[in-house]
Amino acid sequence: VFSLVSISMLTLEGFSEPLRSDNCRISETMVSLRYGNVHEVPICFPMIKYPTGEKTEDTGGKPIRYDRFTCHKEHCSLCRCDVSRGYKLSNDSRNAECVMLCPVTKHILTRCLNIGTARICYY
Repeated sequence: VFSLVSISMLTLEGFSEPLRSDNCRISETMVSLRYGNVHEVPICFPMIKYPTGEKTEDTGGKPIRYDRFTCHKEHCSLCRCDVSRGYKLSNDSRNAECVMLCPVTKHILTRCLNIGTARICYY
């Protein structure tokens, strides 16, 4: 018996997310578009994790970015992240996954916080 926690753990371990009857993953929905229609999926900002465990988005003062798909045929049907349920793309690469919680991409090292300079250390 699989729970959603087991499924998400399998995904993290490098296994494929199970497909539904419409051949979309659990985190996706089938999107039907007509010629010229656009479907947008937000892309996660880099996430910073501090030694205290606190996590913040590294927006850099920029607005949220979107992955846009434009239909260039009479009709397009494709699986896309289910934005209505809170999913977004983990990053802007070709290997991005649909996620609800953006992955931590940067860690602040404790030793850099104690230096007393404005320098922030990532690893």
